[in-house]
Amino acid sequence: MQTILFLCDGNTCRSPMAEYLCNHMAAGLPLRAASAGLFTMDGLPMSAGALKALQGAGVDGSPHRSRALLPDMLGADWIFCMTEAQLQSLAARYPCPQAQRLAAYDISDPYGGSLSLYQNTLNQIRRALQARLAEISAAARE
Repeated sequence: MQTILFLCDGNTCRSPMAEYLCNHMAAGLPLRAASAGLFTMDGLPMSAGALKALQGAGVDGSPHRSRALLPDMLGADWIFCMTEAQLQSLAARYPCPQAQRLAAYDISDPYGGSLSLYQNTLNQIRRALQARLAEISAAARE
């Protein structure tokens, strides 16, 4: 079973949307996604906008509660940050050679924005996940 860890700042918008969408998209594959925040506390619910955007995609994110990044989480096979700044922050705290940005561009932070902003962010995540899941599948076949 391969593991993916998605990271963002607060673990209430981008990284949990990526986690739940990834697990939905990879259903039936030997893959499990989780998420955490670089600058958060444990136990916060997913933001209302993120929940609604996921619901619109047929994914239930309501069980999510934020988790602060702990060193033992860095054993994941794949670690994806939402922005270059987050990747640099992670690198400054922990040596983590398998960490990368999820996309070639920064995934925008929808926090506090409109539902359409959350939907746009979810679409950015979906496109990036499609490419990353293809990459992960190809690496698993090697």
